[in-house]
Amino acid sequence: MLIKFIINLVEALIVSYSLSRLCHVKKQKLYFVLNTLMTFSIEIISDYFDANYAPLAIAYIICWNILLLFFTRKEYIYNLFMCIFNELLITLSALLPLMFISHYYLLLAAVEAKIYHLLLSVLFIRYQKRYRYFINKYWVLVMMNLTACLLILNLQGRIIMEGSYTFKTIMTIFLCIFVVFLSLTFFAFLEESNNEKEKVTKQLEERKYQNITYDMMKRTKEELYRLEHSLTYYMLSIKKYLETQNQDEVYKIIDSYIERVSNVNIVIYTGNDLFDLSLTTHLSQMSSKVNMCIMISKDEFYNHIQFIEFVLSLLDLIESKDVSLLIKEDGFVKLIQISAEYDFIDENQVKEIVNRDYEFDCHYQMITDQNLHLLKIKIIEHFE
Repeated sequence: MLIKFIINLVEALIVSYSLSRLCHVKKQKLYFVLNTLMTFSIEIISDYFDANYAPLAIAYIICWNILLLFFTRKEYIYNLFMCIFNELLITLSALLPLMFISHYYLLLAAVEAKIYHLLLSVLFIRYQKRYRYFINKYWVLVMMNLTACLLILNLQGRIIMEGSYTFKTIMTIFLCIFVVFLSLTFFAFLEESNNEKEKVTKQLEERKYQNITYDMMKRTKEELYRLEHSLTYYMLSIKKYLETQNQDEVYKIIDSYIERVSNVNIVIYTGNDLFDLSLTTHLSQMSSKVNMCIMISKDEFYNHIQFIEFVLSLLDLIESKDVSLLIKEDGFVKLIQISAEYDFIDENQVKEIVNRDYEFDCHYQMITDQNLHLLKIKIIEHFE
């Protein structure tokens, strides 16, 4: 009896370890303890009924999912897939020892099953990135296949336990194993092929954005070149009017030159092509003068359409004619600061933008110090 308790505890520990690593669990230690206790309790109770009865596998999956609801973000499909797969690993690990060893030495069969279970779990944890696309692609087909195989394998396991299995039973088991393997590998290869196509498409888009940005930079350079050459003319004109003490004309010339300089479009270039193009285009259409300091690295996060729309929405709220914009990063935290001397933005509108449904977390803070108004926003990325 004690040995059975130990074996059940080992299985509960392996399952808890696997789920805590495969699912995006918060408070992993607490989850590990609770899931171990829950799984161990179910196993003890199931020993009094039928440990190989298919509905029991469904009960495990339901209980694991319920507990995961309290410790993970809203990843219901992904969690369900991982629970089904873990139950499938338990079943697969037990079948070979059941067929070939359990009739001779039951304890050895149980130990061997747990070794197989641990090995398969560790391998799947190591290569889990290959299967993350199941969250939003092919998940219906994959989970239907895995669930069907799980139920069939549980029924075959029951037949084996009763000692009445035949060659047909063995072939059914191997067919299910083949279907599981095919479900995982075929869709993985299909996804890799799709990723290659997307990669090529993305490279073409990046090149297009780069070409547009380079064209804008070229035009800006030409404008600055013309300004540089016209500066001599302006200086001579100023000198002439100063000699005649015509200050009004001097002011007009200076204002004219300032206006020409301010009309030169600013070109943003951070290496994030879509972000650069979107921000450059948007700034050229704004009536406000924006003094910028952008210190960011090349990162897919900045090219995400949600982040770009978030930044552009904030810029649209600016009411002041002269503001400062700072965008910098601190690891996974992105910082956006907008400041001006006067009240330049409506906090209610900021709150409405920040509270929208994004794939990242954002928090804002409005700071007022006499005439200086500052909006600080922290963004924590969660893009997969």
